[in-house]
Amino acid sequence: MFEPACGIGHFIGLIPEEMLRRSTVTGVEIDPLTARIAKALYPDADIRNEAFEKANVADEFYDVAISNIPFGDYKPFDTKFNKQGFLIHDYFFARGLEKVRPRGIVMFIWTIEPSGLNFISSTQTERWKPPPPHKSPLW
Repeated sequence: MFEPACGIGHFIGLIPEEMLRRSTVTGVEIDPLTARIAKALYPDADIRNEAFEKANVADEFYDVAISNIPFGDYKPFDTKFNKQGFLIHDYFFARGLEKVRPRGIVMFIWTIEPSGLNFISSTQTERWKPPPPHKSPLW
C-alpha cells in the first residue's frame, strides 16, 4: 500500500492487522513532525519525510495507493511532469497512477469544485494525456 501524503498514517492504521502483516506499506509525508509521528505509530512501515515530487518510489509496485491528497493553487516541481503544468492535487493523481500496478487501485480524497469540475482542473485538461486504459479504466 502506498500513501503519498500520509500525515500521521490514519489510512495505515485502518488496515486490518492480518493484511498489514502481509503488506509492504510506504508513506510519504512532507512535514517532519507529522512524519515522525507516523514512524512512531507504524514502525514496520517505510515512512519517508520528503515531498512526493522528490520521493524515489518504484513505479507499478503497489496494489493500492490511498491518500487525502493536498490541494492548492500551486504547482510542484518535477521535471517529468512540469510541462503538464499540474496543480498539486492533479499532480498527485498523475504520479500516483504511476505507482500502482496495472489493475491497481487509486483511492484519493478530493474536493469537487463549485464549478462542477473534479480532480483535473479545466486549465489542465487540454494538456493532460490520460494514462493507458490498464492504468485507469474509468477514462
